[in-house]
Amino acid sequence: MWAEVQNREKLEAAYAKNKPEKGRIHFDLLQNPPHEMIEGLEPALDQAPLSAILAGVAANISAMTANFVNTSSRESIHQEKLGGKGKVRDSMIQEFRYLCVAPHERSGPTFKEYRVDSAGTQVFPKGVDDGFMLTSGFTAAALVFHPDYQPGTIFRYLGKQQTDGRLMYVVAFAQIPGKAHLSGLFKTGQSWLPTFTQGLAWIDPSSYQIVRLHTELLRPLPELRLERESTEVNFHQVGFKRVQQTLWLPQQVTVAIDWNGKQLRNTHAYSDFKIFSVDATERVRTPKLPATVNSSTQPASP
Repeated sequence: MWAEVQNREKLEAAYAKNKPEKGRIHFDLLQNPPHEMIEGLEPALDQAPLSAILAGVAANISAMTANFVNTSSRESIHQEKLGGKGKVRDSMIQEFRYLCVAPHERSGPTFKEYRVDSAGTQVFPKGVDDGFMLTSGFTAAALVFHPDYQPGTIFRYLGKQQTDGRLMYVVAFAQIPGKAHLSGLFKTGQSWLPTFTQGLAWIDPSSYQIVRLHTELLRPLPELRLERESTEVNFHQVGFKRVQQTLWLPQQVTVAIDWNGKQLRNTHAYSDFKIFSVDATERVRTPKLPATVNSSTQPASP
């Protein structure tokens, strides 16, 4: 616990720097999002709509976490090592049954995930020893908008943008180290640090559902040789047989990192959603070894 406190204090001090270190990649999605991400944006005239947008999204996420039913889905993970100009040098594909539960935690709402085989035994993706990375925790990506976590984040309404033929609200956000009670995790070998993020959310004005989420690190982590970590999450409305409930869950996720001079990318695709012991055709039991973090990225050990 003491080591965790020290790591968090060290990271907060690094994030508190007014200027990024010279020569390091830095994104400022809150004030200056890249043009390619907001091309065609109708800029907001003021921030008046923001409170209603945040309230609507918070109500949806609160209802989801309060009434979440344990779900399973088929997960396909495409792991890639990239070379110059993004060319794929090596890749591998793995498939699992992905289980997601929302345990009741005193510290706040969260999700836990497991990957299992057809017998319900917990398994773990391969690839770290071969230079690939492991990534997880995407159902929790939108929790930054939960009312319990909003006070630890700065939000800014950017305006409206056409996305997949629909006009969406675009909201930028950045976590505040020292105030944020929600964080990710980056691990390499025996070293790890919590991560704080900034991002853009595309929100349906008619339902206040987040349909797309893009996140970046607040700052590079030179302590772990992590220059960049970007995540793109596309959410999809999922219905279930014999249960009058729908959930907005990740359908496709792409995680890319620039770490230790290497570029790695994982793409996760989710399908065949079911509910435990309700409409699942296979027999699935909760694994004995629970995951211990909400969100994590783990590259190959140096």
